[in-house]
Amino acid sequence: MKIYLDPGHGGRDPGTSGNGLLEKDIALSIGLATRNILQKEYVGADIRLSRTTDILAGGDHLSTGQSLSWRANDANEWGADLFVSIHCNGGIANGFESFRYNGISSPTKLQKVVHREIMDQLPNWVNDRGMKSANFAVLRDTKMQAVLTENLFLGHKDSADWLKSNWPKLARGHAEALAILGGLKKKDKEDDMPTAEEVAKAVWRMKMQKPHAAKGVLWQMNSLLKWAYGHSLTAVRQGVVNEAKLDALITALTEHDEGLQERLNQALQDATLTVDVNVNTFEEEPEEEPTQ
Repeated sequence: MKIYLDPGHGGRDPGTSGNGLLEKDIALSIGLATRNILQKEYVGADIRLSRTTDILAGGDHLSTGQSLSWRANDANEWGADLFVSIHCNGGIANGFESFRYNGISSPTKLQKVVHREIMDQLPNWVNDRGMKSANFAVLRDTKMQAVLTENLFLGHKDSADWLKSNWPKLARGHAEALAILGGLKKKDKEDDMPTAEEVAKAVWRMKMQKPHAAKGVLWQMNSLLKWAYGHSLTAVRQGVVNEAKLDALITALTEHDEGLQERLNQALQDATLTVDVNVNTFEEEPEEEPTQ
């Protein structure tokens, strides 16, 4: 899975600013940390950044408009599967919002998952300003699924204060979303194996996308535990449990361990099996003009 991260602005283009923060600095910090999380904790991701230092992407000799074209072309030529442009908003409004190209009528899967995972990392006083669309160059000119995140308003004092120490949470949100979308597996943790209860919780939380592969991959208990642990933290929380797939998975697993069924049954009884169903409708808010 090729993932292209685009920390906005850079070099002589600082982007917006407020309360002692520069957009280009926050964007770069989030981009680098997102890459580090994906490389350290997951397997299967090939990651490229439009910039890794405080320069204008493509070179400081370019204009801002030329830099935007360079980012899109660089992602296209590299053959990226997913593109995420990372920004902060200007003004004093409160909230997080994400953008897709306005030639696409409804939110893409990329936008939905990225938006959801980032909102999960934010404090409850941050407004959800919705999944929006715009004619931004990096969204219009990229050939793959693309989204642009506006990570709070730097002119909003509470948001700026939160960002100063909590921006890594935004990187976590970006990374977890991309891991879900890319179907990335957690790296094995040999010394931290889960209990049967954790396995049961993981089974309940995950949306099995390839249940037919269970018998081939999970051929012994050790493989099961590693696999279940790796997926539990990247579960797709969409509010739906597919019971047919769950039953097929447990059947496949118990063929390899006669005692597993009893332990899973007990763990399922003890576990908290709540399913959150969040159906949000978003309205456009004309409070502030987003920056790119």
